Amino acid sequence: MPEFTRRLMIRGGVVGRVALTAGTAIAAPDDVKVLNLEEMFLPAQLTQEKIAAGDGATFTKHEHAGATFWMGICDFLGDGVPHALIAIYAPDKEGVFHRCLLAESWAAGNMMSSVDAKTGMLELRETANSTLKGQIVLACNLNTIGTHHSIEAKRPSNR
Repeated sequence: MPEFTRRLMIRGGVVGRVALTAGTAIAAPDDVKVLNLEEMFLPAQLTQEKIAAGDGATFTKHEHAGATFWMGICDFLGDGVPHALIAIYAPDKEGVFHRCLLAESWAAGNMMSSVDAKTGMLELRETANSTLKGQIVLACNLNTIGTHHSIEAKRPSNR
């Protein structure tokens, strides 16, 4: 199966109002909602209850500068190829977590995240025994992402 077709099938089966059936594209009716794996497993907003439920994703809690961030990873395996959707969530003042970063990996199979308390740098590294072991899959500075309320506590007091 061509890489392009396999990728679209993995990403939800219905992409851009086109349904893929055995590698053939057919038009979907106007009333059909476009499926989106990101929204299905790592939605734009999450509550503590949804994080606890998991619903196909694994969430890891990270604390930095008085704020709680969550990293969500949703692992798939397509034709023996590891595939993961990765999201980082930051809080607002009502306790709802907003997805502030979304990434996709087609190579890393088993990942672990950590945060450097001094710099706020979150790193996601490959941990599987492979040629990627120990390599960074994703890195971001928690001081620079998030909602206004998650960043407020991290701003320097001397402006």
